[in-house]
Amino acid sequence: MYKCVKVNGKWELQKKDGSKVIGTHSSYNSCISQMKALYSDEDIKNLLVMNLNGVVDGYVKENINYQISNQSKERIKLNITSRGGSYLEALDIFNSLRNSKRKIVCHVPSYAMSAGAVIALAGDYITMNENALLMFHPPELYSSESKNADEMTKAAEQLKKCEDTLVSIIVARCGMKEEEARNFLKEEKYLTAKEALEKKIIDEVIPLHTRVLLKEIENLIPDEVLNYVSNLNSEIDSMAILDICNSLSLEVTNENAEEKLLLHVKSLSDEITNLKAKINKPKIELPETVVNLVKRSREGEINTLVSEGYITPAVADGLKKQYCTIRNEFITDKGDIVDGFDEVMNSLKKNEKIVSFAQKSANVQRQNQNGSTSVLVEDMESRNKK
Repeated sequence: MYKCVKVNGKWELQKKDGSKVIGTHSSYNSCISQMKALYSDEDIKNLLVMNLNGVVDGYVKENINYQISNQSKERIKLNITSRGGSYLEALDIFNSLRNSKRKIVCHVPSYAMSAGAVIALAGDYITMNENALLMFHPPELYSSESKNADEMTKAAEQLKKCEDTLVSIIVARCGMKEEEARNFLKEEKYLTAKEALEKKIIDEVIPLHTRVLLKEIENLIPDEVLNYVSNLNSEIDSMAILDICNSLSLEVTNENAEEKLLLHVKSLSDEITNLKAKINKPKIELPETVVNLVKRSREGEINTLVSEGYITPAVADGLKKQYCTIRNEFITDKGDIVDGFDEVMNSLKKNEKIVSFAQKSANVQRQNQNGSTSVLVEDMESRNKK
């Protein structure tokens, strides 16, 4: 068993009794990752995986019994793909598995029939792929030797006793009544995974796309490890909340961290809702007569700045393009225009006059109206005389 402990700003993965440091990490999550990897390695080391393929005979029995006897691993997973074989050999394998006192998972990838299906019943937990098949029938006698009436009668008695043992196994595993179990065997019916699950013969149907048997893993992991990981997850959740609060500069304690974080999230949610409401609010459009009136008024103000020498005509053209087209996004709920035009005008009026051409322009216009020579012409004539 392991634990993560913070020492001098670093996270150490230690044995639970603190007797040994396994690794040192800069973050808690990194320390947890190494711990999970160690548990995974230990789980694999303590799992004996066996495959039973083909006919159930003496060779298969000896092979499986040898592995069970010579492996000290705590858990066994047996994959069974078999059309059947000897009932007596299957019964011996069944008893070896049950007497091993280990946690056993039996899985049927494709089919387990007759003696193969009997062995599958040895599992504490039995699974089948969703398209796999299972089939039981009463034990049968196969013999190439000639037998007389007495020998046949004796064989029938032996088969009856074999059937009794199989019935007792099914009753114990599936909860059927004895008569129901006997009738079930006589049907010799091929069962789909779904049907086997309904009869409580198996515990889980595995979809073909699933690669990890989650329930199987739970059954293979010792209760001590499951309890420790459950407590560990609670500690991780608490530390994660504290880390989030610290990153948001929230002043919290271990007791009120979750409550403060929820309140903070709610306030952010309310703020987002209000912003969305403002963004999605329908825009107010001013009547065309009002827009035209504002446009003419602004053009007049800009022209005045030109005539008074505060701006040049080129600047005036730019201001007209910017501010004489009234856009809806600058209109408030009350109908006010807030595009900054008044502030710009006031700012320009505070500047010194840029040129004195305005006065000359006014003189030229007056002289043209009176039929007089322009200021520029008079200036040129005076220069020529000199």
